[in-house]
Amino acid sequence: MGVGRPYIFVLAAFGQAGVETALDILDSELGMVMRQAGTPNLARITKSLRA
Repeated sequence: MGVGRPYIFVLAAFGQAGVETALDILDSELGMVMRQAGTPNLARITKSLRA
């Protein structure tokens, strides 16, 4: 999964505020997926969760 390149594009187009917004979106999406998977924290994400 390539998550670095979009932030370069956002930085070029919208500056630091755009990158901060994009990181906030990524953080909220990660939290939503973790709740759906039943993993309350990053330490609980293991290879056994692979589909």
